[in-house]
Amino acid sequence: MPATSDSNIRFCSDDDAPVADAFWGTLPPQWFIGRFVKRAFATTEADLEKLDPTAEVCPIYEHMWVHVIGTTDDGLLMGTLANEPAHAVHVSMGQLVTLQRTEVEAVEEPLLASRSASSISPPRVVQ
Repeated sequence: MPATSDSNIRFCSDDDAPVADAFWGTLPPQWFIGRFVKRAFATTEADLEKLDPTAEVCPIYEHMWVHVIGTTDDGLLMGTLANEPAHAVHVSMGQLVTLQRTEVEAVEEPLLASRSASSISPPRVVQ
């Protein structure tokens, strides 16, 4: 996925936030290999306090893209986080994550559809 500009990062209400779609759970896990899927990642409590120290702790999520590179034996999707998180979450760009197909909010094709999933390298982590 291309880099996200700061103008595309915003808070949204529960009514406007992307939601997981049960439809994706009906597709075989292998269908997702090579594609990008959007998933919600919970922010950490420390980040919530930074946003509003007087607020009660409530779930706030950052919706980010995962490049699916494989599946597990029990049908979970495996991929690398394709975004640099804007808020404190428990993952970082390039980190391997797993998710259930029912957690998928959206799916995007790779930029070069003619390339096979095995020829697409995961995002590099710059340190």
